[in-house]
Amino acid sequence: MPTLLKHWAAIALASVEWIHLKLLSLLLVAGIMRESWRDLTGDAVLAVALRDLLILAMLLPVFALLRHRYALPTASTSLAATALPAQRARRWYAWSILAIPPLILLASVDQFATADTLSLVSWPHLAASLLGVASIALIEELLFRFALMGALLRAGMPIGWVLIVQAVIFVLTHGHAPFTGPHSLWWYAHTAFTFGLLYWVTRSLVAPMLLHFLLNLLTAQVSPTSYWLTHRTIESLQMDWTRACATAFLLVNLAYLLWLAADRWGDRLDWPLFARARFA
Repeated sequence: MPTLLKHWAAIALASVEWIHLKLLSLLLVAGIMRESWRDLTGDAVLAVALRDLLILAMLLPVFALLRHRYALPTASTSLAATALPAQRARRWYAWSILAIPPLILLASVDQFATADTLSLVSWPHLAASLLGVASIALIEELLFRFALMGALLRAGMPIGWVLIVQAVIFVLTHGHAPFTGPHSLWWYAHTAFTFGLLYWVTRSLVAPMLLHFLLNLLTAQVSPTSYWLTHRTIESLQMDWTRACATAFLLVNLAYLLWLAADRWGDRLDWPLFARARFA
């Protein structure tokens, strides 16, 4: 019983620690965004870019100092160090997930923006827009995957529960947007779970950051967003690409988890066909 209490106490303390980190990050971001940067620069695009750069400059050193505290407990197990079948399965999973959004969006396009519209896109606006997309993806992945997942895993929470908890918290912190309808909740829930699983599978933030960047970038091409400051490249769609994308995420996630279960099951039964594909 004391061991169980210590286990839950460690998880509770890790959760409280992450909440404090999240609140401090929000206060910092809110303070920077509240300033009137346009009055200092005289240029709206430059003001937005400076704001995003300052947020990154303030937050990145903090997370760099915490890298050993929140690094995954299995971070020492690199992709190259695992058995060949496990390497191939991880690479297959990561590349499949990253390929889904652009492929489905391209298949969904009804009409791209005209050449006249694209000629209005200026390099400063495009650069500031891409910086906004990247900063959102980077900060959210550092908070929800690196810090939250790392804290819970190090506190002893099983990976399955960690993946569910981080997805639920990610959805809840996005306000009313995920709850505008069943489809929105489906989209947010599956993308959040996929971010977490991708981080755990690759043991690196690069893949979930790249996926998050892609999703934000592609979303900005088909609907108005606060971080995209120039013209969109897509005029109209022939189907809802996010619904198909979330479904594809679900299928690939299930395929990988089923492979992992078969690998663990076969290893436990010492079946040669499965036992050689060890997953660390």
